[in-house]
Amino acid sequence: MIVFSDGSQSRAALNGGRPMKARRAVVVAVVLAAVVSGVLVIVFRSPRVDAELRDPNPAVRAAAVRRLNVDSDADRLLSSLKDDDSDVRLLSAMRLGARPSGKPGIGAERKAPALIEALKDRHAGVRRAAAESLGELWPATEKALTEALTDSDPRVRAGAAFALSWAPNGMSGREVTAAQAEPLLPLLHDLLNDEDSEVRQNAARALEQIR
Repeated sequence: MIVFSDGSQSRAALNGGRPMKARRAVVVAVVLAAVVSGVLVIVFRSPRVDAELRDPNPAVRAAAVRRLNVDSDADRLLSSLKDDDSDVRLLSAMRLGARPSGKPGIGAERKAPALIEALKDRHAGVRRAAAESLGELWPATEKALTEALTDSDPRVRAGAAFALSWAPNGMSGREVTAAQAEPLLPLLHDLLNDEDSEVRQNAARALEQIR
């Protein structure tokens, strides 16, 4: 309670603190309105986005992919990774590796197999985007990348090695630890003698980064 020099009390005190209660009620109402608004946006947005992702025009599908949320729209991004258009697939691969919060995001382990499969894409840009995303999602993709280093497809081996060269980045907390590097080093050394030149090049680059 506030008492002024003349002995009078503040109006808020005399009214039982009603102004403070009123302000709290306003704050609660604003928060509830924001939550309801967000829910409505999601409800009405989903059908429109799904329609755009099915649009016959690849430019429309690509624009829709750019607006997808990395976490909540992961299923849509995974689906778009199989689109007929290479630009849509490339954008999807890039978005799947985004880390808006500085963390790998929701379902990183689930994204890994789809990105590994994308390393086989006929378009070089898609393969590179998938490899970079696998590196961005490290260490959640550790198991998938370790297995990919011995894949029968040279594009997968090359992509996995490139992803490992992309992963070590102390500034973003993605560095390969000594324990993680131990099983990788012999695999990467073996790839230095791979019959595919791109595999050899990427393996050498990865070894330089994680030693």
